[in-house]
Amino acid sequence: MKVKRFLAMFGCAVLLSGCTQSNIVTPEGKDAAPDMSLKKGIVIDWGQVQEDLNADYVGSEDFPYGKGIEVNSDEDSAYIMVTVDDETTEEEALEYATVLIGACNDAVADQDANYAMSSDNYYGGFAETHNMWIQVMPESTKEDESTWLVDDVIVAGNQDPVSAEGWLSKMSITDLNKPEAESDKQ
Repeated sequence: MKVKRFLAMFGCAVLLSGCTQSNIVTPEGKDAAPDMSLKKGIVIDWGQVQEDLNADYVGSEDFPYGKGIEVNSDEDSAYIMVTVDDETTEEEALEYATVLIGACNDAVADQDANYAMSSDNYYGGFAETHNMWIQVMPESTKEDESTWLVDDVIVAGNQDPVSAEGWLSKMSITDLNKPEAESDKQ
């Protein structure tokens, strides 16, 4: 009986070993190794960045007051427009804005590994080379800039915290001009 069981197991092992091809595990050819080099000229999908930020930071456990995030960019800047509950405090808005700058950088770095991820006290590699404009506005008065809780820019390479004083307070360190709203361009 033991011999029959041994022969049956041996037969199964022989059958199974003949069913696989060795090149499945070890590919052949010159293109077999993955290309691990960093690519240049990657075009960032800003729609995906916006989708990622909304999925992770709107109505989240840490930021329940977040209502919506819009993101776009041009050659040297990213623009993050955030809508929050009307009851959101300035302190909450400043914390939210700071977190979102790093999160926007990280969403870009997920697409382009040439940029470093953010960390504590570092906005990240994209923020090193691009201005990061951030506006946080109450939902019911988002059209009235005088009610915005945050209207600031982190100048490329700068690691200053987001400020309630806003982008105008930084005019001594840069020659940036606030971008026109889409409605003003028409």
